[in-house]
Amino acid sequence: MKRYVVIVPTGEIEQQFVAATFPDNYELLPRTVWVVGGQQATCADVCEVLGIGRGKCGVVTKMDDYYGLYDRALWEKANAWEAQP
Repeated sequence: MKRYVVIVPTGEIEQQFVAATFPDNYELLPRTVWVVGGQQATCADVCEVLGIGRGKCGVVTKMDDYYGLYDRALWEKANAWEAQP
């Protein structure tokens, strides 16, 4: 089974729809979602600097492989981060 992280603004997709579509395989994570850019080489490195795994919970996934639609300004900002040394 393939697994995906789905991040959407509150109210964009109803929990009942997700539950019906993935009846036994979904979890709603009521946490803040951040898009960040930095020099860390791996998701594990980002977890380390944020303290995830040392008393904090979280999911970090790279934006290199994504599909979806969101405010264009977010993607432009993230692309600008990628271009930074």
